[in-house]
Amino acid sequence: MGHKINPTGLRLGITQEHRSRWYAPSKTYPALLQEDDRIRKFIHKKYGSAGISDVLIARKADQLEVELKTARPGVSAVNAATGEVLWSHVQENVCGEGRPFCDPGVSAAITATEGAVVAGHLDGIIRIYDSASGDVIWSYDTTAPVTGTNGVTAKGGGMSGSGPAIGAGHMVVNSGYGLYNHEAGNALLVFAPKSKGPVSAR
Repeated sequence: MGHKINPTGLRLGITQEHRSRWYAPSKTYPALLQEDDRIRKFIHKKYGSAGISDVLIARKADQLEVELKTARPGVSAVNAATGEVLWSHVQENVCGEGRPFCDPGVSAAITATEGAVVAGHLDGIIRIYDSASGDVIWSYDTTAPVTGTNGVTAKGGGMSGSGPAIGAGHMVVNSGYGLYNHEAGNALLVFAPKSKGPVSAR
């Protein structure tokens, strides 16, 4: 028989800390715990695109303190030998209103090629960075509807899991990751240099 243990409990005091820090008698404990849960759900729903990584709640007498931990989403280049940060690009949040599952972070694997770094972001935009400076040299919004070679309309979303695949003059990107509160989609996009003739002739 297996014994289920909350993964956070295994890490408390090592890499994790208590997300609720207060003491209450047994009579009021359940109500306060439920209130903490409602506070967290409200914050994540209203500010879901703000890159909030954690919500810490502390209670002191008649005071309630809520601490928000926010991320700095983007891409950084690090010298693997020395640990020196060569450049860092913090991505501005361009999600806008009405996209509760959108955020500018990077979850998918990043692809490095000669002179460039390719990253698919959770906001549905694929960005190519100059490998020397970190400047964005090309971007494409995969959430825009496109008509596939089969005549079906596809629309991308957040990108996670496998990263862009590059080879033989083409870049293949899978866009749309609906798990864990990310934007769903159904697009498999293939990019290539401009050429004449139908796709089948390329």
